[in-house]
Amino acid sequence: MTTSTTFQGSNPPGPTGLASIAALHQLRQNPIRTMSALARTYGDMVHIGLGHYRVYLLNHPDLLHEMLVRQADIMHKPRSLSRPIAEFLGNGLLVSHGDYWQQQRRIIQPAFHHRYLAHYSRVMVGCILQHIDTWQPGSVYDVDHEFMKITLRMVTRALFDSEITENGDDIAEAVKILQRISYGQGQDPLEIPTWVPLPQHRSKQQAIRLLDDVVMRIIRAGRANQADGDHLLAMLLTAITEEGVPLTDAQIRDEVMTVLLAGHESTANAIGWMWYLVAQHQDVAAQLRGELEQVLGSRPPTADDLRMLPYTAMIVKEALRLFPPAWALPRETIQDTQIGGYAVRKGSLLFGVPFTIQRDPRYFDHPDEFRPERFAGNAERLLPRHVYLPFGSGPRFCIGNSFALLAMQLSLAVIHQRYHLELVSDHPVELDPLLTLRPRHGIHMRVCPV
Repeated sequence: MTTSTTFQGSNPPGPTGLASIAALHQLRQNPIRTMSALARTYGDMVHIGLGHYRVYLLNHPDLLHEMLVRQADIMHKPRSLSRPIAEFLGNGLLVSHGDYWQQQRRIIQPAFHHRYLAHYSRVMVGCILQHIDTWQPGSVYDVDHEFMKITLRMVTRALFDSEITENGDDIAEAVKILQRISYGQGQDPLEIPTWVPLPQHRSKQQAIRLLDDVVMRIIRAGRANQADGDHLLAMLLTAITEEGVPLTDAQIRDEVMTVLLAGHESTANAIGWMWYLVAQHQDVAAQLRGELEQVLGSRPPTADDLRMLPYTAMIVKEALRLFPPAWALPRETIQDTQIGGYAVRKGSLLFGVPFTIQRDPRYFDHPDEFRPERFAGNAERLLPRHVYLPFGSGPRFCIGNSFALLAMQLSLAVIHQRYHLELVSDHPVELDPLLTLRPRHGIHMRVCPV
């Protein structure tokens, strides 16, 4: 790692003076559009400074490698963003750092081993079929909301051996509230204490209480079953740390909350965007249907079938390229360093921007077009390193990537066997880049039998 304590030379290109104030305001109002515009104007590394406040946008794969891999040990999740998230995730895997993070990751990692994928696939297919059996042909649904309920059931059944049969709508709404308020708090330089009785604070605490109740019911059920099974909850309940002590109730609660929220919410968003793309491309839908009929006929897919469904996987990968759930990867430097040859001070905010890089014409022809065939064969392996990183990279690479990919492929296959999802043309679909990339007004689609 290269570090510097003598800060000489200029900053990277970027807006200055009043333009930097305007840029910071625009980043809060419309971050994706602003980040894309700044990248086009100033290039691969953009600096925005206001007094001691310094922001860097990284729009090149080599810079992402520097931040996420080579200097990962001095790049922490920003305190301004972690603080509001920690109010409901505690010290779970998304928030923690250092030795404690490594300990928790070692405990959780085995639950996502490939040996469990066959079991997870059976659970997932059952969850999908159970839910779409409730759909009325010809009716219009907000599929963003529908997929939230499906993936919530997937996560609780597969990873916690539990069942949430009620208040799925309330849980989805609570997650939406936490996303919006926490993201806003992370952008607020005033850091208003949570004890101040603001309406948003009351809404957030109410959402946390609802989710806490769900999580504690899951944990109590796991204890009642004496942690029987190979699922994640059993691993947490029986885990022994390197000091030879079991995890505390608070530690178990934080990790269950983290996996519950991160596992179902980001996956549901990815599935919704995938269907949004497929619905607009009838040629893709037709080729997908042909592959499913040839390989599966009318039977539901299994994990073993997925290797024989390459076009299905190509659709998933292309959807993740255009709409990565982790649309930006924020970090805060905990010591002085250098990035891209420029001195970067301790406490600076860095944003790697997969949304921008994955739509860069230097790496993808017609980058804004939905073309699953660009992932045919070994094309993904031929891409430059860190050009395509929908699950991040480095030590904090998404622990549940295989679970999410499985859920996306099975959702596409199972639903497409039974329904054609038709986009409702008069309903607006807009990006809502919060902690993850959501559709601001949902995605309304009509379910039509095939």
